[in-house]
Amino acid sequence: MSVAPRHRQRWRRLKRLALAFRDDERGFTLIELLVASVAGIIVTTAMGAIVITSVHFSSNYNDRVDANQEARTAMEKITQSLNSSCVAGQVPPIQSTGATGPTGNPAISDGSHIWFYTAVAPQSAVTDLSTINPYLAEVYLSGNQLIESAYPWLSGTAPAPTNADPWTFQWGSPQNFTLLPSVTYSPALGSTGTTGPTGPIFQYYGYQAGTGTVNTTPFSTPLSTANAAATAQVVISFRTIPADNFNAGVRATDLSDSVVLRLTPASSQSAVTNAPCS
Repeated sequence: MSVAPRHRQRWRRLKRLALAFRDDERGFTLIELLVASVAGIIVTTAMGAIVITSVHFSSNYNDRVDANQEARTAMEKITQSLNSSCVAGQVPPIQSTGATGPTGNPAISDGSHIWFYTAVAPQSAVTDLSTINPYLAEVYLSGNQLIESAYPWLSGTAPAPTNADPWTFQWGSPQNFTLLPSVTYSPALGSTGTTGPTGPIFQYYGYQAGTGTVNTTPFSTPLSTANAAATAQVVISFRTIPADNFNAGVRATDLSDSVVLRLTPASSQSAVTNAPCS
């Protein structure tokens, strides 16, 4: 048989096969349709769950990063102000007298308020003078906002009560700055976190006698005048909530830092009485 007849035979077979497929009117059975539908639903549900989980994870991550950045910026501002609180030698920076402060807002330092002298106020330049005219600053929790208010120096040369010309401040024109728009207390040390945040934001520590080391037990609050004058270390702890104020899904950030109020290292000699800013 020559080549041409073979090709003709193959062509006829292919033509018959194509016509058979064209005339075949069979479809899917009901069982096949049900199996295909169930498989499609399973695949669609799985893909939807993956997408929802990815969106939640991304939202949690972005909110946590946002809260962490805001918390670190606020903590840096607080520690900078406290690190500049030794405005004069032998002058205790932490204040808790109940009398030094604007009318209706006495200078009482406790777990949610801290009053102190500082050379650095919110959005102000650091002075480089032989004699520093300090601010009297307050960092406090107001609702869910952490705010710093600084009262500019008005007159005077020293805060000592025996001085004939003590420091006075401009109560009517404070410089206010919102450190954090959404903040609350961190869980207490040793807490499992199941009871919610309990605070405090500020804790105050003095030196142990004759050791040159900071006591591990904080002063009780509100601070007495004597304990405020003896405060040599301040521990700051808070929980920052994301800007959308949504605190679910471990989106909040807990941050803690401490500031030691010293100009020179503390002495371990028993005859030396360590004091802040000495």
